[in-house]
Amino acid sequence: MTDSVFDSKSEIIENAEVFEEDYTPDEILCRDEMMNEYVKVLRPIYKGRPPKNAFLYGDTGVGKTAVTKRLTDQLISDIKEQKDDHTLVANEFSIVSDTVVLPHEVTEDDDVDLTIIQLNCQNLPTKSDTNSSYQVAIAMVNEMRHQEDKIATTGYAPQAVYNMLYEEIDRVGGTFLVILDEVDAIGSDDTILYELPRSRSNGDIHNARIGVIGISNDYTFRKNLSPKVQDTLCEREIRFPAYEAQELGDILAARCEVGLVDGSYSEENLRLASALARRDSSGSARKAIDIIKRAAEIAEDEGATELKDTYIREAHEDLQQGDMVSSITHQDNHKLIALGALAEAERLGQTPIRTKTFHEAYQKFAEGTNTEPLTLRGFHNHLSRLSMFGFVEELTNNEGRKGGRYNEYQFSEDLSKETVKEAFDTMNDINWVTIRIRPNAEG
Repeated sequence: MTDSVFDSKSEIIENAEVFEEDYTPDEILCRDEMMNEYVKVLRPIYKGRPPKNAFLYGDTGVGKTAVTKRLTDQLISDIKEQKDDHTLVANEFSIVSDTVVLPHEVTEDDDVDLTIIQLNCQNLPTKSDTNSSYQVAIAMVNEMRHQEDKIATTGYAPQAVYNMLYEEIDRVGGTFLVILDEVDAIGSDDTILYELPRSRSNGDIHNARIGVIGISNDYTFRKNLSPKVQDTLCEREIRFPAYEAQELGDILAARCEVGLVDGSYSEENLRLASALARRDSSGSARKAIDIIKRAAEIAEDEGATELKDTYIREAHEDLQQGDMVSSITHQDNHKLIALGALAEAERLGQTPIRTKTFHEAYQKFAEGTNTEPLTLRGFHNHLSRLSMFGFVEELTNNEGRKGGRYNEYQFSEDLSKETVKEAFDTMNDINWVTIRIRPNAEG
């Protein structure tokens, strides 16, 4: 057999799947407390009682989605096992005979008592911050319809869409568990978060009961919800804290034991990857896993049989650039426009830039992209988020009686106008717009 150009001189990765984002390990480590709280939320479904609502929050990569998948899979399995035990008596609702984890086209022949719908609100087609509740409702309608009966993502009155949604839910019937990942992407229009949990009590549906689980990286989103939505969605709150460095090390050790060749890595390698992930991403297991995966790939490309700290540091640098571009593309339009305006200010040599001047530049950029600009107050809220995400640096100056106290903004050390431009080039929603910014003035 002839050698292939695709052969590598060394093999360090034994099972690449364990490093992928959609992989769920047999055991979820370091999340016992959160899982116990989550079980309490899902237990009523197992017992045939009306489902509860819950709000999960925590930074990216701290286990929210993995725990959700593990426990919903367990719920499905346990309910099916319960159904097979004919000595059990069903409670208020019939015991689940099947489950639909959508996307799936529900037919009249489906015997479904539990339907789990999980949507990532960030990935829905949206043109502004105010129509995502509408898009969530449309997505749910389409998940339950045949291809030929799916509806367009625009062109319907909101109430007409909700009526179609209620009709589909009633047609399927039983218990619905709606999981909305990255729920903060719906922005200020939180209608769906009120409509779904209250739909039965409001008389909109009759043959089903709905529980809603909202998952968010942004706890401030919960604070900005209308009081009626807070009372409903936040029936139970579960906080997922960042992983400590030792916990990240334990998670990496478990993955590497399955995914890497024995003897190809050391505890020192794992400690370094954990420390870098802890420093950069506030304890993201996903970041730590990605560092190890990329380091192993680099080692294989170099023909090495063992990981070295130099490979881990190189992997970390590679991921830093890619992560920043990816993170930018996942921001809402107003944050993108603010970053574009700041990039233009930097190009003109006008950073750090005062708040008022920055807002004026943002307004011009918004007009160039046919976007209704935010007020100064709303803009400042977005700046606070950009600062928290590590995109921009906020500088506070106090010139006393002469100049007073004011804030200025510039890109953080990890971000540049070139990176913002690169991110914009990958998107179709916003084009790079050249604007003119007046010299710094009071603001």
